[in-house]
Amino acid sequence: MAQIDLITKEDFDELKALIIGTVRPLMTVEEAAEYLRLSPHTVRHKIADQTFILGVHYSDKAGKILFAKERLDTWLWEESKESNNVSIQKKQSGVDRLIRQWSESQEIHGFGVDGEQRQKGRKRPDSPTKNGNYDGTSDTPKRAS
Repeated sequence: MAQIDLITKEDFDELKALIIGTVRPLMTVEEAAEYLRLSPHTVRHKIADQTFILGVHYSDKAGKILFAKERLDTWLWEESKESNNVSIQKKQSGVDRLIRQWSESQEIHGFGVDGEQRQKGRKRPDSPTKNGNYDGTSDTPKRAS
């Protein structure tokens, strides 16, 4: 008895499309748009802003724009990785910004490493100095009444 290997739905859909002929190795703007699930206007916009590059993603030697399916597949997966990296970088930059803001607020209030360094040598009337004086002017500590 023959063994049947299971395939994913995506593999099945791609096989079906190849058999039917809806996905070709070279596609027009409209076919590429349908394949990418974008509007033809969006595809043309990506050509204009050089997201899709002549000679890399498409050719116009046949008198019209034709996209290479394998190049669109590569672009699609690279784009996904880049957007994921950008999203991670945005999250990281947000965390960095919060830490920086918190750190700056601590320095403003005299806390943190820099704040501790600035506090040395400064006499504060509300705390005793090295010799026990509270205001730095008397030899005897002030008593509470």
